[in-house]
Amino acid sequence: MNIVIVYGTIVTNVDFRFIYDRYGYDKDNIEKYSHVSIASCKFKLLNESIITIYGYDDVADFMLRNLNINGGIYIEGNLDNEGKIEIKEYEKIYHKQL
Repeated sequence: MNIVIVYGTIVTNVDFRFIYDRYGYDKDNIEKYSHVSIASCKFKLLNESIITIYGYDDVADFMLRNLNINGGIYIEGNLDNEGKIEIKEYEKIYHKQL
């Protein structure tokens, strides 16, 4: 995975989902699960490219609560094999539009 630092705007609503273990969920032993939730959305870069960004757990919660269409955000993350960015660090920018 490559590290990327990008700036852009959100172009779709955030899709939030819970991740369930196919072998059964054990609420008493939550530590054995690496991720509990995932959120994703489309993201437009300054060069007009549109990519998918996603995050797990706390990042997913931030995305669901704080990201709106046309909202700006700085992202530091990892570029995966499918060309999507997994968010590791973020900072929301308050402005109208690029």
